[in-house]
Amino acid sequence: MDVARGILVKMPVKSFHCGAFLGHYYHATKAYRRDVFHDHFEQIRIINAEVADYLENVGFHKWSRAYFPGNRYDVLTSNIAESANAMFNEAREFSIIALFNDISKRWSEKFHERRMAYAKLKTTFVPLAETKITANKNLGNKLLVHQIDEDTFSVTADNGIAMVHLRSKICLCREFDLDKIPCQHAMAALRHKFGDEYGKMIYETLIRIIR
Repeated sequence: MDVARGILVKMPVKSFHCGAFLGHYYHATKAYRRDVFHDHFEQIRIINAEVADYLENVGFHKWSRAYFPGNRYDVLTSNIAESANAMFNEAREFSIIALFNDISKRWSEKFHERRMAYAKLKTTFVPLAETKITANKNLGNKLLVHQIDEDTFSVTADNGIAMVHLRSKICLCREFDLDKIPCQHAMAALRHKFGDEYGKMIYETLIRIIR
């Protein structure tokens, strides 16, 4: 957006042969830390400067997790308009009244399906979050923790030392910050803080911290 003149400038869509840099693009997109993001982005620039310039002009905040302005909770989504267009591809050929009727019917069905699916769950969190919680809990059990104060911990992992602040819900790895699900370092800090009560209180603790 050109703020001074109020003109919306839309980037043209381009196609590139991406085999050589696709891996770096994927890792840059998924990176939590900005230094890791830039390591991969610079490799893209070395391989194809035109691609790097295009991605930079689009805006890092539009396609990278590290620069996204907000919380994604580890979810990358399509544009809602594109998703809706795909959902009502055939219905768009109907008359306007029939189209609106179909929209109302389809959304009602989707909400009902989702409500019924999650009503049957016996877990505290949705399956995607449960999987991540379990994986991070198992990884955290292997890490060495040093408590600095009531809510600040230094956690040693294979790739270095991470500082965890439980009250602020942040970790040096930035996974806790962005996903709002405790990373392996935060899980290790929770285990250290609660000791024998960790296993029994983990979900109560997670709910309190995520909120």
